Amino acid sequence: MAKELLYLYFGQQCPGAYMGEQARLAAELLELPYRAVDISDRPDLCEQYSLFFPGTIVIDDFQLVYPGKPEQIAESYRRRGPIPGQQHYQPMPAGEVEQVEPLIPGTAGKAFRICIPSLGCADVEQKTSWLQKYPKANQFAGLIGYAGGRPAGFVEVLPETAIPYAIGEKHDNRAFITCLYSPIEWGLDRDYRASLVGRLLNELKGRGYEAVSVISGVETPYPNGPECVLSPLGFKRVRQMGSATLRHKQEAAWLLRCSLA
Repeated sequence: MAKELLYLYFGQQCPGAYMGEQARLAAELLELPYRAVDISDRPDLCEQYSLFFPGTIVIDDFQLVYPGKPEQIAESYRRRGPIPGQQHYQPMPAGEVEQVEPLIPGTAGKAFRICIPSLGCADVEQKTSWLQKYPKANQFAGLIGYAGGRPAGFVEVLPETAIPYAIGEKHDNRAFITCLYSPIEWGLDRDYRASLVGRLLNELKGRGYEAVSVISGVETPYPNGPECVLSPLGFKRVRQMGSATLRHKQEAAWLLRCSLA
C-alpha cells in the first residue's frame, strides 16, 4: 500500500494554492497522508524524481504532472496512467501580440490573473515577494502580451541558476522559461505563445543573455509546450527530462535551448 501522496512544488512559480489543494483532496480520496515539499532549495529531490514541472504529485513510483481535479488524480493513480476518453490537445492557429509590457514584481498580478482569474491579493503579494528574491527578476522577469486590447498571454523567465531542476550545468547568463501561457479558455481563437517568445528572445539578447532554456512537452502544453511552438524559433533538444503522465497520454518532456548569439 502507498505510504503517502507527496506534492512537490517550486516556490510561488504557480501562485495560489489551487494545484496543491487538488493534490491534498486527492490524498483524502485515496485515504493517504498528504505531504507538500518546496523544491526551491532541494536539487536532491529534483534529481531523485527527475522533476521538470512546478507541481508534481508522487505516490510511490507513480508521478503525475497535470493540475487535475482530485477525482482525476485519484483515477490516474488507480490506473497508473492516463484516463481513457479524455480530450486530446488541439493546437490553434498562431496569433501575433500587438503590444507587450515587462513582467516584473509590480506587474505579476496582471500576468498571473490571466491563468488564474480568481487569484487573490494575498496570492499576488506572495508571487511578488517570490520574484523579488531573484535580483534579475526585479528588473525583468518576462513579458505580458496583448492583442485586440485584451491580455493574450505571458512568458516568465528566471536565470538558469535559480532553477532547481536537474538540467545539467547552469549559467547565470542563460535565461530559463518558467512559464509560457496563452489562455485558450478565455475564448481566444489564436495561440500567442510563439509571438511572445519571439519578442522575448530579442529582449533577452538586449539584456545580455547568451541563451534561453525551457522544458517542453512534445505535443501538449505541459509544462511549456508544445515543442512545435518553440522549435521554429531556434530551440533545439538538449536532453530528455522524463515522461509526463497527462490526462490522455504519456508524453516525453525535453530540455530545449536557443542560442542568442
